[in-house]
Amino acid sequence: MTSFRSRLLAAAATAMALGTPVQAAEPVRTAPVATPTASTQEFIALGVARLRQGRPAEARDLLLRASANPAEAGRWAPLLEEASFWAELSEGRRLMALGQQEAAGLLLARAVRRDTSGRAEAEALLGRLELARGDAREAEARFRAANYRRPGLGAVREGLLDSLRRQGRIAEADALLGEPEAPLRADALRQEADRTEEPEAALALLRGALAATAEGSPANAWARLDLARSLARQGRTSEAREVMAAGPTARPELLQAAALFAGEDGRPVEGIRLLERLPDRLRSADQASLLRSLRLQVDVAAAMVRPPAEARAALLAIAGRADGGGEAGLRALRALLRLEQRDALEEATRLALEASRAGAAALRVALAEALADAGLSGEAAAMVRPLMAAEGVETARRRRLAGLAEPSLAIRQEAPGPVATQAEAPHPFHASRDPRVAARVAEAVLRRDPRNAGARMGAVEAAVALEDLPAAEALLAEGRVLHGSDPRLSVAEARLARAQGDGRRAQAALLLAADQRRAQIAPAGAAAGARPAGRRTMLAGGGQGSSFEPLDANPAGAAAGGVTPTQLRASDDPLLAEIGRQLAEVNELAAGRAVPSFAFRSRSGSNGLDRLREHGGGAEAAMPLPGLGGELSARVQAVNIDAGRLDSGLSNLRRFGTNPVLLPGSAGFLADAQATALRPRDQSVTGTAIGAAYARSGVTVDLGSTPLGFREQRLLGGIEFTPRISENIQLRLRGERRSVTDSLLSWSGTRDSASGTVFGGVTRTTGRAQVEYSANQISAYAGGGYSSITGRNVADNNRLEASAGIGYAVMRSPTRELTTGLDLSYYAYDRNLRNFTFGQGGYFSPQTYINASVPIDYRERLGNFAYHVGASLGVANFREKSSPVFPTDPGLQSTLDQQAASDTSIATRYGSQRSTTLTAGLRADVEYALTPVLRIGATARYDRSADFNETRALVYARYRFDP
Repeated sequence: MTSFRSRLLAAAATAMALGTPVQAAEPVRTAPVATPTASTQEFIALGVARLRQGRPAEARDLLLRASANPAEAGRWAPLLEEASFWAELSEGRRLMALGQQEAAGLLLARAVRRDTSGRAEAEALLGRLELARGDAREAEARFRAANYRRPGLGAVREGLLDSLRRQGRIAEADALLGEPEAPLRADALRQEADRTEEPEAALALLRGALAATAEGSPANAWARLDLARSLARQGRTSEAREVMAAGPTARPELLQAAALFAGEDGRPVEGIRLLERLPDRLRSADQASLLRSLRLQVDVAAAMVRPPAEARAALLAIAGRADGGGEAGLRALRALLRLEQRDALEEATRLALEASRAGAAALRVALAEALADAGLSGEAAAMVRPLMAAEGVETARRRRLAGLAEPSLAIRQEAPGPVATQAEAPHPFHASRDPRVAARVAEAVLRRDPRNAGARMGAVEAAVALEDLPAAEALLAEGRVLHGSDPRLSVAEARLARAQGDGRRAQAALLLAADQRRAQIAPAGAAAGARPAGRRTMLAGGGQGSSFEPLDANPAGAAAGGVTPTQLRASDDPLLAEIGRQLAEVNELAAGRAVPSFAFRSRSGSNGLDRLREHGGGAEAAMPLPGLGGELSARVQAVNIDAGRLDSGLSNLRRFGTNPVLLPGSAGFLADAQATALRPRDQSVTGTAIGAAYARSGVTVDLGSTPLGFREQRLLGGIEFTPRISENIQLRLRGERRSVTDSLLSWSGTRDSASGTVFGGVTRTTGRAQVEYSANQISAYAGGGYSSITGRNVADNNRLEASAGIGYAVMRSPTRELTTGLDLSYYAYDRNLRNFTFGQGGYFSPQTYINASVPIDYRERLGNFAYHVGASLGVANFREKSSPVFPTDPGLQSTLDQQAASDTSIATRYGSQRSTTLTAGLRADVEYALTPVLRIGATARYDRSADFNETRALVYARYRFDP
């Protein structure tokens, strides 16, 4: 104990000598329980160590003990302020998760008044609280304050948009939407860093966020600011300053971020210098406000180091300055409080209220809150009591007044009792984008410390990403023994179950995670009552079955206290919100569904030949397979196709079946009876298609048939495998056999009127591979395939295809997206079989087809309503070779050649052609959620390609069977 005590005291002495407590306390990594006889230096060093380890409540209590020594209280006040802020923020989040909004609001309101770098998080939480209360105006103010201190965060932006929309200020909301957004990955990592309790984990996430932004972009500046703040909280000030270095060519956003950090870092003069590099006319409103605030900070700091009488006079002069928001009076009051010049407080408040242009009521409340924070609750209550009886006081302000006028409602900081401060090593977080690297790091940590829960979560995540599911299962089984009640382990189990395709197991794991987390954050004594009736069972290899067996017959009711995924997502506890998000997704997969639909399709062409009208109705039902994993679905679809009535003209009849050898040339005579006999009999066909499919973990297999009732019956099906190569790259491999549905001849097959022989019923057997890339706002794909095409009494054919494209999200948010790009396609058939005589296939089959098109698509979700509209415009060039009239029957072709020798009006081959045309497409989708389990929707498509066009429509309902 002596060696430890010596090391501890040495660290504390160095900290006080250098004025850099966090750096100096780096050696303090473990400590026993602090005793009543511990010295001030020990409390300081231990408090600094706990703050660095991300345990602010312990740090606050230890620093409060140290501050009990009047000689040291002022010196360590900023450190105590920081520890108190993070402790209050953590407790505020917990209270919000428990639904205790009033208590959470009071605590967070105090937190935002503290002079720390993290105030934006508390402002954002208060904004969410005000939205939940229905006060959009106050929520807007909170979100704007958060955005001022921490710009570019997606959650703050969305909160501000919501606030504006609720106030009917649509134009302002649209203007905000037009501003550039941070890359989705960078924004997600910044927000994940907020939810991470481990300092080193937060640093790793923030470095990842910085790497995901483009150098010189606004998002890069804001990611730098987050990283620098996190480094500074760790005491790594020199690193933080390097991150925020703003060179001569720095853009305005980086200058603003660097100035914000400089002010928080105690270098307001440097912040002023940075902002003054921007000409007045180019400064934004936030930048101008920050510059005024930094100048005021310099003036207050200069006044505080003067002799007491001069300091008093200087601060009263500052309090009487006229400014736009009352900041001068507020800063002067707080400075007087720190200097213990309480006899000057009354005059300072009078001068501030007289000078403020922001409104005496707002400033009076802010000044009263400053007094209350300093322990002058009586003075604060006296200051605001006249406002309580005033008319027209806003709801949010009246709520703040209530907490001031009734001192018992104020948050108190009392001297703590003995504090257990046994050290706990931080849990490592592996933010590497390469799961192989993450796995190696996690395994190394686990070898040293098998009980390290954070490393175990990282190892499970990495194993799942690498598709080493047995290893993930083993890690989980061991983790259950060591960390049986950790909700993060249950979330990791859900991730594994989803990778295995076992939706029921994932659902059960997430329900348990919600229960565990609620028990974890509930007040003492309430946890037991929050647990549902259920028991935990050990995993038994292979991941078969659920690891949680609810005693209630309805698993949905086993969520903690019957809480729904929507309620969990609305929680202010980050882990509960994430559990709710995942549970909503899993419910979609784990629940069975039924989808009735009605479809229509129309394809242009000549009546009786290539024209097609299709309509039909059917249903699909799907259900998960809890033991096997994955989902099994079955469908039945009744369909009618109609080609129309072939005109009885001689030229038209010669285009079908064996008619060309039975009919005279164009100068001949055709009797009505002969025309009737040679007209196609199959003008309309009705059938019922059936099929089944199974999908699990990126593999989909389906099996079905052509509609029963069609002329030709074929077994159809396919298999698709989509392995992920890396975080951004996916491979798509597909093998399938499908009907060619261009015409009645190619799909159903038809009977030749003269010979009675059936021909048609074409199927295409295809193998295709495609690589797909997606990162931030960019997506791309490239692929190719080969098809063998056959049919009954139809010439065999082959097709080679290739395609590539790139997409770009011009605008993207959680509720809307605008994308555009470029699509290129090429395919080539060996033979031209687009015609309808015997041996032809009745499908478009050019020898070369090249198309380039530019698509644009817009998607948006408005509450329960979602829609998508899109269009494409392009150009296509295709070439068709000439083709024999009877490609499969040399006898018929020879007879036709002989007839043509004596009648030049008889054609023995179909002509070749080459054409360049415009291509176009229109598309629209709408869907509306009538209830949480029932949705209705419709889709429509129009496409013009080559020398034909096609229109499709679908109306459907989707009903989900909740388990």
